[in-house]
Formats: sequence, structure tokens, C-alpha cells
Amino acid sequence: MVHALYRLRDSVERELDRKEKLAENVRDIAKAIYKARPLLAKIPKVGPWISSLLQSLEAGQAHEHLPAALETLSELSALKTTSWGFFGHKAAREMAAHDPYSSIADAYRGDVQAALVKYRKKERMFALHGNLKGVNRFLLVVDDFETVGEAIGDFLVENLLKHLEDAPFPVLAVFIGRDDLSEEHTDFHQHFSKAIRRTIRLEPFGFDDAIRYLEVAGYDRAEAESIYTKSGGYPFVLSLFAEHRAHKDQQTALFYQRFFERTTHWMTENEKDWLLNLSYLKVVNTGTIAAMLPDVDANVVIEWFRKEASVRDTSARHYVVQPFIREMLLTYHKNLIGTKHQSALESRAREAMSNA
Repeated sequence: MVHALYRLRDSVERELDRKEKLAENVRDIAKAIYKARPLLAKIPKVGPWISSLLQSLEAGQAHEHLPAALETLSELSALKTTSWGFFGHKAAREMAAHDPYSSIADAYRGDVQAALVKYRKKERMFALHGNLKGVNRFLLVVDDFETVGEAIGDFLVENLLKHLEDAPFPVLAVFIGRDDLSEEHTDFHQHFSKAIRRTIRLEPFGFDDAIRYLEVAGYDRAEAESIYTKSGGYPFVLSLFAEHRAHKDQQTALFYQRFFERTTHWMTENEKDWLLNLSYLKVVNTGTIAAMLPDVDANVVIEWFRKEASVRDTSARHYVVQPFIREMLLTYHKNLIGTKHQSALESRAREAMSNA
């Protein structure tokens, strides 16, 4: 079934490629829209992220070409369920006509069940192998859920877990992330609160351990104690302090550039720009965001920042960039744009804080 879903996607892309009179940018946007169909079908819930997605298509002037791209998709024979004929896979037809997430989740559960127990009745005609010997349970590990969840969070929570809930084999799902599951996806609490057997929280470094770590990195006792207060003992931030001291004699513009790249390597170009602007603020909310980024939807930015725990000060009572990261990013930005431009941004930030 999973192979049928891939074949459907390939059929869509091949048919788009065969349309000689179709403009290249319209073709590319049509492909992007089709790949994002599961998200677009849920606009009331992920509207801000769809807005961010469309911003990423600015280079292709998406706002001008979306109507043509949507019309092109509606005309593809690959997406007409009748074109699959008698031998078409049910999952692929459901994907084209109904909910692709549910179809994929059902196919995934069927594959696992075939490996651990036996094929379901509806899949016996496609059976190719028997169940795995000596394996009778399924372990699902989802790492870095803050990032992964943006792409497949709805699929995992609203579809795959529900399909696995009544499976005839034991299932253990482990979700690894920086925030509570209920914070990352509200449906966890609604549908699976009773299924959560254990929450393991990794604590920050204790005072003594952090001081020893920083002293080994080259800080004296007084510096180490001050840094511990700034960092809150979080290992990632402490490692940045240690690297900062290790490169003390090499703190050139290139060093700060490397710091920026390491801190933001998983972000989009828009998100990197947002982070640099938010670093000027002592409080991040929709009011201060609107003042610093007047051309961007503040609700989109605050939703993104709320989930970006790697740079947000998770111990603060309000949203703000973690102090040490903020200090380093401001130095990087000064090297990038110059003192005069940075002074203007600092002035804008002070005005934002006073007005919001």
C-alpha cells in the first residue's frame, strides 16, 4: 500500500512535467501544493504554518500563480480515482479522494501487523512474506518532536497513534522533545493522556557540576558562578559558554558567524531573520514583534518562537531569547550590518517595549 502512495505521487509529478505549456514556476508550486495537501486540508488548525509555507514560496511569486497551480492539479488524471481501475490499491484511491493521512496510517499499521502477527484479510492477496520470528511488539521512537512535529505531527497524533491504539500487538511510543507533549500537540492530552505511562525529565546541571565543567573550560570560579546564573545550568548553553572560552583568542567575525550557523542550522531563512530581530527585545509578544517586523504576521512569528525552545529562555516568565544566545547573536548581527544600522534597531526595540 505504501508503494501505491509513492506511485500516486510520482504519477502526479510526471503528469505535471509532461505539460509543455505549463510555466515552470506554476509547475513547481503545483508540486509543492500537492505535497502539502494533508496540511492544507487542516487550515483551521495550522493556518499560521501554512502562511509561513507560502512565504517560503515568495521566490516563485506564489501569490500570482496559486490559482493556475490549483486548477492544474484539479485536472490531473492521476488524481481521479476512476483512473486506477480494478487493480488499483484501495489506499491510493483513498489518498486521492479522501484523507491521505488516514490512508498512510492504515497502510503503516497493516505493514507492522503483517510483520508481527499476520496479514489482515483485505491484504492477503498482496502477501509476500510471513511474520518476523521472535519479534512480537512494536517500538516507535520520535526524536526532536518540536521539529518533526511541524511536518508530520498531525499524522502521528491524529492518525498513526489512533490506528495503532487497537492493534493486536503491544506498542510502545517514545517521544523525545524539549517541551511537554501537550504543549507540542494539544490532541495528546485530549486523546492519549491515559496512555502516557511515564514522563522522564532531564534536569539542568547542578551548581557544583556546572562550576567544575566551566572551570575545566578555562573560567575562574567567579566567572563560572556568574555564567551558571545566566545559563540556568542548561547543558546546551553551558557548552556554548565553554566553546566561547576555548576560542577566546579567535573571536573574530568568523567565530560569531559559526556560532550563528550552529545555533540556527535547522531554521529557514525567514526564521533566522526573525530570531535576529527578536534578539533586540527584552520581551517577545505580538505587540513587540509587530513593531520589529512590521511586514510579517506577528501571530505566525510568536507561534514559531513559542515552539523554538532551543533559543528561547525556557525559565523566563515571558517569551525572550536566552540571554547568552541573545548576547552572541547581537554581536554577530553588529558585525553583519554595522553599528549605525544596529543602533536604529535598538531604538526601534526600545520604542516597541515602551508601546507594547
